[in-house]
Amino acid sequence: MLAFPFQIRLNGRAALVADDSEECDAQQIAFLLLTRIGERPLAPEYGTPDPTFDVRGSSEADITAAIAAMGPTVDVDSVTVTPTADGTSSVEITFTR
Repeated sequence: MLAFPFQIRLNGRAALVADDSEECDAQQIAFLLLTRIGERPLAPEYGTPDPTFDVRGSSEADITAAIAAMGPTVDVDSVTVTPTADGTSSVEITFTR
C-alpha cells in the first residue's frame, strides 16, 4: 500500500507500507479522520463530520464510530480529543489489532 502521506524515496520510488501491519492500520485511520463526510462521491459516508477537529467538531464517539464503520479491523482502546490554543484539537487513538 502507498504510504500516507505520499512520499518519494531517495531511489525515486513511492514509499510503501506493508498491507498487514500496524503502521498500515494507523495510516488508514489517519486518512479516514482527515476526510470530511461527503467528500468522496463514491463513498459519501466515509470520513468524519469535521476533519479539522474544531472544538465544535468530531467527538470521541464520532471518531470511534467512523473507525468501526469504515476503518481497518482494529479494536479501539481509547480516543482522546484535546483542544489546542488555535481552536482545533489534537487526537490520540490507541488500538489493538
